[in-house]
Amino acid sequence: IDILVKGDFKAQKEAAWAVTNLTSGGNAEQIVTLCGMGVLKPFCDLLVAKDDKTVNVVLDGICQILVTAERLGETDKVAIMIEECGGLDKIENLQAHDNETVYQKALHIIETFFPDGDQVVDEVQAPKQSEAGFEFAEPAQMPNNGFDF
Repeated sequence: IDILVKGDFKAQKEAAWAVTNLTSGGNAEQIVTLCGMGVLKPFCDLLVAKDDKTVNVVLDGICQILVTAERLGETDKVAIMIEECGGLDKIENLQAHDNETVYQKALHIIETFFPDGDQVVDEVQAPKQSEAGFEFAEPAQMPNNGFDF
């Protein structure tokens, strides 16, 4: 993990391979330990690398981590960790990547593990516009005795 943070790019690339190999060949306990040690942020930071092969390797590793989380019933927890470290934004940006494989992997991760990002905003939240201006919904009536907590 230290090499993912402080190493030169060549070393970081090798560390990314090591992490991905562990996520595909290791057991759930090893993957959970790896995440607990803080691998997600430096791993996700490599998603902006100029090297397509490295980005593909990191996407494979992230996918394997999420698959393991899913088997343990912890998908939401790991997805939040990825989102909080900026990984989700980086994965979303990869949907515009020139490399088709990178694009497909990023799309798969988002559609499989981050489905809530595509939800349509509820129409009730925004006022409707008409010829006379904006039409707001009637406010809910407050109870006569106030709110009872």
